[in-house]
Amino acid sequence: AIIATSVISSTDADANDISLTTTSGDITVNTINAGAVGDVSLSSAARTVLEDASEQTVLLTGISAGLEETQELRVSAVSSNATLIPDPTVTYASPEAAVILTFTPVAHQHGSATITVTVEDGGLDGDLSTDGDNNVTIRVFDVTVLEVLPYEGALPLAQNAAGDLHVGTTPVLLGQQPLQPNILGFQVLGAEDDGTQKSLMIARNNHLGEEVRHRLVTDDSWKIFSMFHSLRNSTSVVLERPQTFGVSIGVGAYEIDLLQNPTLSVERGKTYIFNLNVEGHPFYLQTTTGSGYQSNNVYTDGFDGNGQVAGSYVWTVPLDAPNELFYQCQLHAGMNGRIIISDLPSNGE
Repeated sequence: AIIATSVISSTDADANDISLTTTSGDITVNTINAGAVGDVSLSSAARTVLEDASEQTVLLTGISAGLEETQELRVSAVSSNATLIPDPTVTYASPEAAVILTFTPVAHQHGSATITVTVEDGGLDGDLSTDGDNNVTIRVFDVTVLEVLPYEGALPLAQNAAGDLHVGTTPVLLGQQPLQPNILGFQVLGAEDDGTQKSLMIARNNHLGEEVRHRLVTDDSWKIFSMFHSLRNSTSVVLERPQTFGVSIGVGAYEIDLLQNPTLSVERGKTYIFNLNVEGHPFYLQTTTGSGYQSNNVYTDGFDGNGQVAGSYVWTVPLDAPNELFYQCQLHAGMNGRIIISDLPSNGE
């Protein structure tokens, strides 16, 4: 019988830890080693590394032939994608309880591979070469090699096969949703960590075709909780409001930049564009909320998109606009949200 009690991994600067937790069980049979290898559960864990990562090391421990058994043991490892991850090198001497696996991803390649590790004993005759009576235990783990993207600064940007953005090997999320290198029209240029705050440097062109850079603040795990509350000017901490709102249909709500009925922040004197794709849900600005659409309270100053369901509509926020307005669906009271209006900062940012 073979007992493999645990699988652990060493730590590499380019990789996450692997913890392949297994359990072992003893089996009683009439003839020693004549049955299955025992109740050994199979667990897997993923390792993610960057393109052109250095040599990786995996440690498998708890290997034995079984209680009071001394058969010779053999360990092998095979990759499902040798063009990305060659078969690992196995360092093992029977009857040691641990085996070291090493592998180096092929340079300039990215993708995924499954590593299958096989532990085998010599069976009833103690001879590995007569494999008819040998017992085998198999463990597998996956390796993902991320494609490294062009980036500014010290922290690498990368993406997986689905195009999901990573900083190093950590995925970037908006809430629980993976993000791609172009976030709602903003191109991610780099990532920064000053020791107190993590952020993404992003950019998009303004109406003059000029690149405008912003800082998108994240938490310690590179998660963004709200585009509106995380987007900042690239050189200061003053909130920089987006110039364009993409409005579509959610579940019983307007969906604006992936959020359901969010509160919007705008500034007097600035011009904003509402990109509407809300067929069957006419969009209005109005001065009150709570009772659905109210024709007597529609706000028209500077906005040409009231009653529309598709297309791009410009709103230049009047200098005398109230501190608060609301957007509202004409036909569904629950499709509405708040708009907070403030003055431009005195420094013009």
